[in-house]
Amino acid sequence: MASDLRDTLNRLSEKSRFLTQRYRRVSEERKQALDQVEDLRRTLRQRDKELQTLRMQVEYLTVVSTIAPSRESLDETRARIAGLMREIDRCIADLKE
Repeated sequence: MASDLRDTLNRLSEKSRFLTQRYRRVSEERKQALDQVEDLRRTLRQRDKELQTLRMQVEYLTVVSTIAPSRESLDETRARIAGLMREIDRCIADLKE
């Protein structure tokens, strides 16, 4: 009877050690998983900030390209100014006479 009790205690002791080791392993894996989740969250926040910055840049570039004159428009404006300058020079010449 005493040997049965010792065998039972030995089996319980081994199971207890096994469960303790397994608990430690699972706890360590959980800690690593939580660390990885936190790293991924940090990366996600960083990427969100980068995405927001890039979206703002796209918006600014869209506005700038809309506002910026085209080459044709710029040439037309220069031609119009040159024409007005010639007309002003003629008016000045007429006033001198």
